[in-house]
Amino acid sequence: MNEAQFQRLIQLSRKTESPLVILDADGESSVLLSLNRYEDLVNRMKPAFKSAPVPAVSPAKELPLTPAKPLPNVANVLDEPGEVETQFYLEPVE
Repeated sequence: MNEAQFQRLIQLSRKTESPLVILDADGESSVLLSLNRYEDLVNRMKPAFKSAPVPAVSPAKELPLTPAKPLPNVANVLDEPGEVETQFYLEPVE
């Protein structure tokens, strides 16, 4: 298709207000619309998802600070005999 033929197709598409489907050299199709028609389509589209409400967050200054409890010594817990071995026993898989 030469440039003159392509321009005639574009003019016809504008005159009839219909979309124009074109193919590139690889056979990929595209649709040409007038800008007004495209804007109308975009304005009529529904959003893909609703935005989640933003939770109200207080600034960190206003939060009461309480000291954390000290963590137990992990080495002492693992050294205690008995409970650790039976707590995590796994059966062999055949």
